[in-house]
Amino acid sequence: MKLIGIIISKCYPKETRPIFLCTTHDVSSFSFTYRNAVKDVSKFLTREIIPRLKVGQREVIGHEDYKFCAMRWSDGLAVAMLTDKDYPPRVAFQCLTKVHHDFKSKVPEQFYKAVTDDGAAASYKDVLREFLKEFKDPSKFDAVTSTQQKVDESKKIVQRRLDDVLDNMQNLDKLVEQSDDLSTNTQVMFKTAKKMKKGCCKVT
Repeated sequence: MKLIGIIISKCYPKETRPIFLCTTHDVSSFSFTYRNAVKDVSKFLTREIIPRLKVGQREVIGHEDYKFCAMRWSDGLAVAMLTDKDYPPRVAFQCLTKVHHDFKSKVPEQFYKAVTDDGAAASYKDVLREFLKEFKDPSKFDAVTSTQQKVDESKKIVQRRLDDVLDNMQNLDKLVEQSDDLSTNTQVMFKTAKKMKKGCCKVT
């Protein structure tokens, strides 16, 4: 199970472009060639999906072998996490909630409300990195969660595929081409992966 990255952003109602306040990633498990691409995709997904989320709703968006877990609050903050498909959403949302609470306690709203550029809360990065390390092993959190609580929490989590969130694959292709978060190399890799998947046989 992999916890790949956490992104804190601000996105007030009716805003369509989130501003990244603080980000951290651990891409050490990926080959050097793909590390920047993984970070790019994490930012791309956050930028595109956060404005589409309902305030207060827990969302898990699945794409290929990865999960994008995110939650948006009425105070304008949203926290997102990129994991592999095996990372339990229950634990992911424990982390997102904890990060949100801690960030709010240390960074005043009047500060982040006025922010217009990505990375304005970079001073919080060391704290965010510690959260990533703390939740790297989800088993130590999941083990103390009762069975009934797991069932109840799972019912409250909305799970969708990326294609459904972004309407259709053609729309996704267009967003990939227009994204400022994806480098040219990452865009090429994204399209190549899609073509390879289309060419694979499906077992029914």
